[in-house]
Amino acid sequence: VCSSDLTYLKAGGKDYYLHLTVDNYSRKILGYYLTDNMQAEGSVYCLNMAMRAAGNPTGVIHHSDRGSQYRSEKFFDKAKNKYNMILSMTDGGKPYQNAIVERLNGTLKYEFGLKNNLKNYETLQKYVQNAVFIYNNYRLHASLNYSTPNVFYDSNNATYFRT
Repeated sequence: VCSSDLTYLKAGGKDYYLHLTVDNYSRKILGYYLTDNMQAEGSVYCLNMAMRAAGNPTGVIHHSDRGSQYRSEKFFDKAKNKYNMILSMTDGGKPYQNAIVERLNGTLKYEFGLKNNLKNYETLQKYVQNAVFIYNNYRLHASLNYSTPNVFYDSNNATYFRT
């Protein structure tokens, strides 16, 4: 099972959007994409990145909120027709039903400084890349027996990612 969401970030006083796809079991960020819009293309790019990182499994359950990106024809076509995913969505207005990735949004913002209005897009891009790298490789999780997402993901051979 994987979950996706996007979160709002700022740089140079302008809004940007970080699309994320995370493996629910290991908490590993498998895909991410920073863009200046909320279009479905960003979520599709993020999904493609996640699926490549996971070895292109089929039959994965993909969970998201009811954002227009995840209800779009582009996203639906890629998820269903290319990756044979089983799509799951929250009830409207219930973000706690997508808690894993919502928590990740908060962690990235408050532990890694992404809530700040950074200097410009290039600086924000570097912060995002560093945050994802540190989160996956060095941040310990009590729910993972104090392991990192990468170690937990690799030690379980990602077999849980497949249905």
